[in-house]
Amino acid sequence: MPRSTNDPELVAFLHAIDAGDEAALRALLAEHPELVTDRFVDDDETTESYYFQRTLLHFLAENPIRAGRLPDNAAELATILIDAGAEVDAEALGPRRPTTLALVASGCVTRECGVQIPLIETLVARGAEPSKALYAALAEREAEAVEALLRLGARPDLITAAGLGRTDPMLEALTDGAAPEDCRRAMYLAAIWGRVPAVDTLLYHGYDVNTETIPCGTALHWAVWYDHRPLVERLLDQGADLSLEDSRHHATPIGWAEHAGKAGLADFLRDAQPFADAARAIHQGEVETLRKLLAEHPDLATRRIGDNPRTLLHVATDWPGHFPRGAESVRALIAAGADVDARFAVRHTETPLHWAASSDDLEVLEALLDAGAEIEAPGAVIAGGTPLADAVAFGQWRAARRLVERGARMTLWQAAALGRLDRLEELAAAEPPSPEALTNALWCAGHGGSREAAAWLLERGADPTWVGHDHLTCAQAAQRQGHDDLAEWLRE
Repeated sequence: MPRSTNDPELVAFLHAIDAGDEAALRALLAEHPELVTDRFVDDDETTESYYFQRTLLHFLAENPIRAGRLPDNAAELATILIDAGAEVDAEALGPRRPTTLALVASGCVTRECGVQIPLIETLVARGAEPSKALYAALAEREAEAVEALLRLGARPDLITAAGLGRTDPMLEALTDGAAPEDCRRAMYLAAIWGRVPAVDTLLYHGYDVNTETIPCGTALHWAVWYDHRPLVERLLDQGADLSLEDSRHHATPIGWAEHAGKAGLADFLRDAQPFADAARAIHQGEVETLRKLLAEHPDLATRRIGDNPRTLLHVATDWPGHFPRGAESVRALIAAGADVDARFAVRHTETPLHWAASSDDLEVLEALLDAGAEIEAPGAVIAGGTPLADAVAFGQWRAARRLVERGARMTLWQAAALGRLDRLEELAAAEPPSPEALTNALWCAGHGGSREAAAWLLERGADPTWVGHDHLTCAQAAQRQGHDDLAEWLRE
């Protein structure tokens, strides 16, 4: 049976803790050794209390807040308890079952009293698992605690990697399959920290932008609450619904902005409403709704919101593409005045055609070309090149071949990737390629799976051992794309 927090022995213990009295603490533990393994409950505590049935060691976290302070020697007091038999990673029995380390890493009192990091270091040194505390620290935005836990060996999973903005562990977890609840928690952490790449990773793997996170609210609610403007803009052009209310407070993102005293952000969201509604219509294939919005807002087809570098044509062509009735949406936007060659305005200057090529979306690609999109437009994320450069580099072979059919000019490396010996001969005759260009083209032939092009390049001195893009050799590039026979041949 758990003991009451009004128990005289616990009260005496808490007095010793508050005073930082190491001698008194040792004396109490010698007289009442069972204290270190007993559990304690407040009179108003329920099974939903996160600290339900905590142990003596948990009280050193001062989370929940009891006295509002901790002594400078809190880490030494923790050592005394552990030496007396306290289980360092004992879990409270509330939701998510927090350890003492999790409560220390997520509590404001430990930080404000300057003992958070010493307590974390002491608990981990005595066997506490830092990974168990990482979610709690991230959820409470305790940046120094997060840094300490990572330094001491915490290993991110899908959820915590999202809060950290580390997409590689996320991709691995999502590829293996992730529970919907884990994705909702991951989106929550990504949103409160403003991690745009992490949010994109979840969206690209099927997470609905309007799904409520755990504990509540959509990603947009949380991005608004913490005023992460770039993420707010990204969520809006991914179709985030400004009319959705959260399940706890029954308020929209605009309501959250107003409650947080962010009047400017609330006004921005009201101005962005038509763009957000149009983005959602594009993603859902609601072309009639899109046309209605374009008619009601004559500048919508060319509008960009805030510092967002995307137009609605970029929204319609963004990765992963293939939105329902995508080509119809593109035609509706162009008919309403959208600039078919509008430029993305951050890091690179890609047009919608670059993006359609990058997602292998042939119907949309054709609609853009039919409307006059510049097939040789520079600005690709790949060396500032054309849409064909994006298509080849990202292995979007249908789009690459269609662009060539529609008149796109191939460079040496693009011709090698597409297995076009005729173009390789033509380019070599016009200007003999350098050894570096030949080797790079060989790598691309492996990437594209063309043995004929690879043989042609090897005959001219291309180096098959070169470790190139993505830190791969041409054989490894071929194997990554599933061209195992070519990879084996290149290694011979």
